Amino acid sequence: MPELHKHPVNRHCPPLLFFSVAGYEVFEAATLIPICKRIFDELIAPHRYIRDRHVYAGRTLSSSWRGYDFAPDTVNWRNLEKKADLADFGLQLREEERKFSFERPDIASISAECGLRRLASHVEADLDRDMLYGKRVPREVQAALVNIAKQAFSQLRGVTGYIALDCIGAGGSASPYEQTIGLSAPGAAVNRHTNEQLFLKRTRGYFWGNFLSQTHVDILGGEAMLAQAPVIQVEQVGHGYYLQLSEDINTIDLTQLRKLKSFLEPVLPVAYGKFNMTAEWARNLPDFVL
Repeated sequence: MPELHKHPVNRHCPPLLFFSVAGYEVFEAATLIPICKRIFDELIAPHRYIRDRHVYAGRTLSSSWRGYDFAPDTVNWRNLEKKADLADFGLQLREEERKFSFERPDIASISAECGLRRLASHVEADLDRDMLYGKRVPREVQAALVNIAKQAFSQLRGVTGYIALDCIGAGGSASPYEQTIGLSAPGAAVNRHTNEQLFLKRTRGYFWGNFLSQTHVDILGGEAMLAQAPVIQVEQVGHGYYLQLSEDINTIDLTQLRKLKSFLEPVLPVAYGKFNMTAEWARNLPDFVL
């Protein structure tokens, strides 16, 4: 019997269905907002029938997070698409009397940093599996999320991205793998010592769903090497590639995951500065770091 991973790694966090796409080009509202609307329409809105759940959409009004404009229940997508200076965008689904806390987070969140003030852009979404779908993520939900993530990677010209089911919240934070080796956001995206854009040569880790740029593929040895990847799917998406570990995100074979870690080792994140680690230390990281 294959050794299977049970989600999530952090038992104190509800399992979240999560995706992230990051790049170094400014995300235009006219392209970004339809993707966010699709996440909402296909993955969140059908599950709002439970009493007392409400949607809150927000957009920063100034350079400070204090200037947040929240609107319950409705999102004016058309107006958001027309914004020429959309720096940040956030949308949350929550219960009416359930205030946000790290112990009791929102049921679903969509977050975007469009790259106007920082050196990297991202769009992310986290969806509380139990609150929205039950104990298992339905196959049709998985398929919809993968298609949306592909659209985001292609249309926003992302350079890296991933899909996982674990304890990861939308908001542009470092991936769990990056955090394990001492990187943080935006430090995972840009080396603060050299200003090198790290995602151009490094992924966010290794996951159930993985987006690679052409540069990542070249480092791995070219397109011919992708045929040897220990995954069930390799697909060209836009200017890069999508690799999927298994058919079902609910069941991840740890043996295959370890093989994927080994395959992607040349492009996995590395620490720098005071967190510098040896190659031996990196190889001995826990087998499942998402």
